[in-house]
Amino acid sequence: MKVNILFALLGLLVVGLCVLFVFKSMVIRPASGTATNEKSFEERVVVDLVGWVVEGRTLPGCDMRYYGHNFMKRKKRIFVTSEFLRDDLILSTDKRVFRVAADYRTKVIKYYGMDGVYLLLEKKRQSESELLLRVFANQGGGVAKLYDLRFVKDGEEYRTILIP
Repeated sequence: MKVNILFALLGLLVVGLCVLFVFKSMVIRPASGTATNEKSFEERVVVDLVGWVVEGRTLPGCDMRYYGHNFMKRKKRIFVTSEFLRDDLILSTDKRVFRVAADYRTKVIKYYGMDGVYLLLEKKRQSESELLLRVFANQGGGVAKLYDLRFVKDGEEYRTILIP
Protein backbone atom coordinates (compact mmCIF):
# COMPACT_ATOMS: atom_id res chain seq x y z
CA MET A 1 0.00 0.00 0.00
CA LYS A 2 2.76 2.44 0.96
CA VAL A 3 4.65 1.59 -2.25
CA ASN A 4 1.59 2.42 -4.38
CA ILE A 5 1.20 5.78 -2.65
CA LEU A 6 4.90 6.55 -3.17
CA PHE A 7 4.66 5.69 -6.87
CA ALA A 8 1.53 7.82 -7.22
CA LEU A 9 3.25 10.79 -5.57
CA LEU A 10 6.35 10.30 -7.73
CA GLY A 11 4.14 10.19 -10.83
CA LEU A 12 2.42 13.44 -9.82
CA LEU A 13 5.78 15.07 -9.21
CA VAL A 14 7.05 14.05 -12.66
CA VAL A 15 3.86 15.30 -14.36
CA GLY A 16 4.06 18.58 -12.44
CA LEU A 17 7.67 19.13 -13.44
CA CYS A 18 6.87 18.39 -17.08
CA VAL A 19 3.98 20.88 -17.07
CA LEU A 20 6.20 23.53 -15.46
CA PHE A 21 8.97 22.97 -18.03
CA VAL A 22 6.54 23.22 -20.96
CA PHE A 23 4.89 26.35 -19.48
CA LYS A 24 8.21 28.13 -18.96
CA SER A 25 9.59 27.20 -22.37
CA MET A 26 6.45 28.37 -24.21
CA VAL A 27 5.72 31.56 -22.32
CA ILE A 28 9.00 32.98 -21.02
CA ARG A 29 11.92 33.50 -23.35
CA PRO A 30 15.32 34.79 -22.22
CA ALA A 31 15.76 38.34 -23.46
CA SER A 32 19.48 38.43 -22.82
CA GLY A 33 22.47 37.63 -24.98
CA THR A 34 24.10 39.40 -27.86
CA ALA A 35 22.56 40.54 -31.10
CA THR A 36 24.44 40.33 -34.36
CA ASN A 37 22.01 42.07 -36.68
CA GLU A 38 21.35 45.76 -37.21
CA LYS A 39 18.62 47.28 -35.06
CA SER A 40 15.96 49.69 -36.28
CA PHE A 41 15.37 53.05 -34.57
CA GLU A 42 12.46 51.57 -32.64
CA GLU A 43 14.53 48.56 -31.49
CA ARG A 44 17.50 50.71 -30.41
CA VAL A 45 15.15 52.87 -28.35
CA VAL A 46 13.61 49.86 -26.58
CA VAL A 47 16.99 48.26 -25.82
CA ASP A 48 18.17 51.58 -24.34
CA LEU A 49 14.89 51.88 -22.44
CA VAL A 50 15.30 48.44 -20.85
CA GLY A 51 18.89 49.43 -19.94
CA TRP A 52 17.51 52.61 -18.35
CA VAL A 53 15.12 50.63 -16.13
CA VAL A 54 17.26 47.56 -15.39
CA GLU A 55 20.85 48.82 -15.43
CA GLY A 56 20.39 52.44 -14.34
CA ARG A 57 21.75 53.92 -17.57
CA THR A 58 20.62 57.29 -18.86
CA LEU A 59 18.69 57.76 -22.07
CA PRO A 60 20.16 59.90 -24.86
CA GLY A 61 19.27 63.55 -24.34
CA CYS A 62 17.83 62.95 -20.87
CA ASP A 63 20.01 62.72 -17.77
CA MET A 64 17.17 61.53 -15.52
CA ARG A 65 17.74 58.08 -14.01
CA TYR A 66 14.95 55.57 -13.60
CA TYR A 67 13.29 56.12 -10.22
CA GLY A 68 13.46 52.51 -9.00
CA HIS A 69 16.88 51.44 -10.27
CA ASN A 70 18.28 50.57 -6.82
CA PHE A 71 15.19 48.47 -6.17
CA MET A 72 15.69 46.70 -9.52
CA LYS A 73 19.15 45.51 -8.49
CA ARG A 74 17.57 43.29 -5.84
CA LYS A 75 14.99 41.62 -8.08
CA LYS A 76 15.64 38.11 -9.44
CA ARG A 77 13.47 38.39 -12.55
CA ILE A 78 12.40 41.22 -14.81
CA PHE A 79 9.65 40.36 -17.29
CA VAL A 80 9.15 42.55 -20.36
CA THR A 81 6.03 42.51 -22.52
CA SER A 82 5.86 44.36 -25.79
CA GLU A 83 3.65 43.43 -28.71
CA PHE A 84 5.41 45.59 -31.29
CA LEU A 85 8.92 44.08 -31.13
CA ARG A 86 10.18 41.14 -33.16
CA ASP A 87 10.51 37.96 -31.12
CA ASP A 88 14.24 37.45 -31.62
CA LEU A 89 15.30 40.94 -30.47
CA ILE A 90 17.78 40.82 -27.58
CA LEU A 91 16.66 43.38 -25.00
CA SER A 92 19.45 43.15 -22.46
CA THR A 93 22.65 41.35 -21.53
CA ASP A 94 21.30 41.06 -17.99
CA LYS A 95 20.33 37.42 -17.36
CA ARG A 96 17.37 38.46 -15.19
CA VAL A 97 15.50 39.96 -18.15
CA PHE A 98 12.88 37.77 -19.85
CA ARG A 99 10.41 38.44 -22.64
CA VAL A 100 6.84 37.39 -21.92
CA ALA A 101 4.18 36.99 -24.58
CA ALA A 102 1.26 39.35 -23.95
CA ASP A 103 -1.22 36.45 -23.93
CA TYR A 104 0.59 34.85 -20.99
CA ARG A 105 1.40 37.92 -18.89
CA THR A 106 -1.40 37.24 -16.38
CA LYS A 107 -0.32 33.61 -15.97
CA VAL A 108 3.29 34.65 -15.36
CA ILE A 109 2.19 37.20 -12.75
CA LYS A 110 0.10 34.53 -10.99
CA TYR A 111 2.98 32.04 -11.08
CA TYR A 112 5.83 34.34 -9.98
CA GLY A 113 3.77 36.83 -7.99
CA MET A 114 5.74 39.79 -6.72
CA ASP A 115 9.04 37.93 -7.07
CA GLY A 116 9.51 39.75 -10.35
CA VAL A 117 9.25 43.16 -11.94
CA TYR A 118 6.87 43.53 -14.85
CA LEU A 119 7.50 46.03 -17.63
CA LEU A 120 4.84 46.71 -20.20
CA LEU A 121 5.99 48.68 -23.24
CA GLU A 122 3.24 50.13 -25.38
CA LYS A 123 3.72 52.03 -28.62
CA LYS A 124 1.44 55.05 -28.64
CA ARG A 125 2.57 56.67 -31.87
CA GLN A 126 5.35 56.42 -34.43
CA SER A 127 6.50 58.35 -37.46
CA GLU A 128 9.73 58.21 -39.41
CA SER A 129 11.48 60.54 -36.98
CA GLU A 130 9.54 60.12 -33.74
CA LEU A 131 8.41 57.37 -31.40
CA LEU A 132 6.09 57.78 -28.41
CA LEU A 133 6.17 54.94 -25.86
CA ARG A 134 4.27 54.34 -22.66
CA VAL A 135 6.24 52.40 -20.06
CA PHE A 136 4.42 50.79 -17.16
CA ALA A 137 6.69 49.29 -14.51
CA ASN A 138 5.06 47.25 -11.74
CA GLN A 139 7.72 46.77 -9.09
CA GLY A 140 5.51 44.96 -6.61
CA GLY A 141 4.41 45.95 -3.15
CA GLY A 142 1.97 48.48 -4.57
CA VAL A 143 4.74 50.42 -6.32
CA ALA A 144 4.21 51.11 -10.00
CA LYS A 145 5.51 53.80 -12.32
CA LEU A 146 4.05 55.07 -15.56
CA TYR A 147 6.15 57.04 -18.03
CA ASP A 148 5.31 58.52 -21.40
CA LEU A 149 8.52 59.05 -23.34
CA ARG A 150 9.03 60.68 -26.72
CA PHE A 151 12.07 59.71 -28.75
CA VAL A 152 13.03 62.08 -31.57
CA LYS A 153 15.40 60.86 -34.24
CA ASP A 154 18.21 63.23 -35.16
CA GLY A 155 20.25 61.66 -37.97
CA GLU A 156 21.63 58.38 -36.65
CA GLU A 157 21.15 59.44 -33.03
CA TYR A 158 18.05 60.32 -31.05
CA ARG A 159 17.08 62.31 -27.99
CA THR A 160 14.57 61.50 -25.27
CA ILE A 161 11.84 63.77 -23.98
CA LEU A 162 9.92 62.85 -20.83
CA ILE A 163 6.26 63.83 -21.21
CA PRO A 164 4.78 65.05 -17.90
